[in-house]
Amino acid sequence: VVDASRSLPALSRLDLSRNLLTSVGEPGFRKLLNVQRINLSDNRIQRVGREAFYKLPALRSLDLRYNQLDGLDDLTFVDTSNLE
Repeated sequence: VVDASRSLPALSRLDLSRNLLTSVGEPGFRKLLNVQRINLSDNRIQRVGREAFYKLPALRSLDLRYNQLDGLDDLTFVDTSNLE
């Protein structure tokens, strides 16, 4: 597993679509402070960790379409007030 927060600190867009992912764990993308767009569409995601998207001040767009989500915790999107 690559620690993207160390190797890609200025990353603004992350496309992980069509990768057969089944979950997004914690701490998820926490250290990607500059990421503006995350595409997780067309996977098999069933579970998203409560703090997977915690404290991402630049995050504007999050695509979770075409997954197998049963639901999301109420706290999943705390501190992501810039989402459109």
